[in-house]
Amino acid sequence: MKDIAINMRNLAETAHAGQFRKWSNPPQAYIVHPIRVAEKTATLKGVNEVDIGAAYGHDILEDCGEQWAPKIVECGNEEVLELIRELTFETEGADWAGKPRAEKNKIRFAHMREKMTPRAQRIKMVDRWDNLLDMKNAPYRLIRKTIDESWVLLEICSPADPEMAKELEDVINQVAKGKYNGK
Repeated sequence: MKDIAINMRNLAETAHAGQFRKWSNPPQAYIVHPIRVAEKTATLKGVNEVDIGAAYGHDILEDCGEQWAPKIVECGNEEVLELIRELTFETEGADWAGKPRAEKNKIRFAHMREKMTPRAQRIKMVDRWDNLLDMKNAPYRLIRKTIDESWVLLEICSPADPEMAKELEDVINQVAKGKYNGK
């Protein structure tokens, strides 16, 4: 069980090879995001190797495709795969290209309420926390939309981990006030 986190980090590095963060300047390899999410997840009370492994792999299915599912089981286990599935929104991919953000969000928020366990909701809060910290170079309109969406995410997920919810709330407020200067 102890190797799950290490194996999932290695798998995430392979799966996300050649991908870059959208708003980083200078360009930053995408893998820094899953690493930060996993490192932050590891600091939360009551987490285990499965949680940390899922944090490393949280974007693999969404960004790299379903074909990675067998590798997730091989490097982690079925529990890691199921947790990653909870963290994966079905509103990504070709079928959703060009659809309005509001339509996607309606489905994403329903997914958070109905399909995510508190365990996944905790990781989702960490994911959003890190994404907000990394948006300083994003267009203003996107930052505003992300802040608004983050309040809804926080309302849904905060009971899963009130301490993490407070950290996320603080970052949302900092970004909303334009006071955040980066990590």
